[in-house]
Amino acid sequence: MMVVKETSDGFPLEKGALLLIDLKALQDNYLFMKHASSKSKAAVVLKANAYGLGLCPIATALFNVGVEDYFVTTIEEGMLLRKALGSVRIYILNGVFKGTEEVLKDHDLIPVLLSLEQLDLWRSYSQKIQKKGLAILQVNAGMGRFGVSLEEAEALAQDPNSLDGIELLYILGHLSSASLSTHPSNDTERKNFEAFLALFPKVPATFANSPGILLGDQFRYDMTRMGIALYGGAPLEDQPNPLKPVLSLKARILQVRSLKKGMTVGYDGTYTLPEDGSIATVNIGFGDGFPRALSNKGYGLVHGVKVPIAGRISMDWMSFDVTHVREDVVPGDLVTLLGGPLTIDSVATLAGTTSYDLISGLGARLHRTYVG
Repeated sequence: MMVVKETSDGFPLEKGALLLIDLKALQDNYLFMKHASSKSKAAVVLKANAYGLGLCPIATALFNVGVEDYFVTTIEEGMLLRKALGSVRIYILNGVFKGTEEVLKDHDLIPVLLSLEQLDLWRSYSQKIQKKGLAILQVNAGMGRFGVSLEEAEALAQDPNSLDGIELLYILGHLSSASLSTHPSNDTERKNFEAFLALFPKVPATFANSPGILLGDQFRYDMTRMGIALYGGAPLEDQPNPLKPVLSLKARILQVRSLKKGMTVGYDGTYTLPEDGSIATVNIGFGDGFPRALSNKGYGLVHGVKVPIAGRISMDWMSFDVTHVREDVVPGDLVTLLGGPLTIDSVATLAGTTSYDLISGLGARLHRTYVG
């Protein structure tokens, strides 16, 4: 058995960069958003491997604070979640495809039906096995991506046989611009959604995502669906973030070297030392999902001091100008890339992207460690 050597920071030397995930903060964020959901049931969205943080550990932590409803994208994710959690409701955002009906049934997975074709497929299968097929029906209230149109929904509502064999648990809509609290499409889409609900007055509704939860009670309906808020991302771009940070990212310094004024760093020499100084190179790059767009404009923290990224971020490594760090910087020290003032929203904005994109893209080489 291999003995893993550790440094005093508890981070194995053999590992890649460290992604530290605070499960207590995650649970607190869920409870905050559940409270904000008022009387509505509060579901969680764990698609894309729980936004890159690890599906089963994240799901288990949320199960431990009472979460009963989980949304994932793929059937494979649903199967993993069913094995990890047992008896909870698991919804598949990709819906049902021909040939997947039995897998959905065998693992007790509930499809979100995206179209009339999917509805017909699920209805036919449910009638064939003579068992009600649980489902959510997605409608297009303005997102323009998935969901039946109002005209299609009207035809369904007028046909008494259209839902034979199917038990609709919810009508689902999705807000397109809720992260801006004053965006005019929010109220427009809510009114569009109301038109769908009028056709199915006995079916519960789910409309609000993370930002939608904070837009007001009129957006919450019977069940809310929180995603980025769980992980500490700001739900609303135009209001302060009320949530706790969940993750921090640290990389270990491999080498510190002295360079003279005028010397360059990295591919194509895009960073020139303004004075004699020191460059520290760490074990993380765009191959780990850290944005290459932060080359020469992002920064990290070394011993609590802000240090600029020096040169282009490469696949496996990136460098920092540590010239002005007073404390000695040596190989083995850690550089913070996310955490503290380096929030997932501020770093994403600097990279020209979103917190969703940033954290869901964090790579498999990162050493995920769960605390709390």
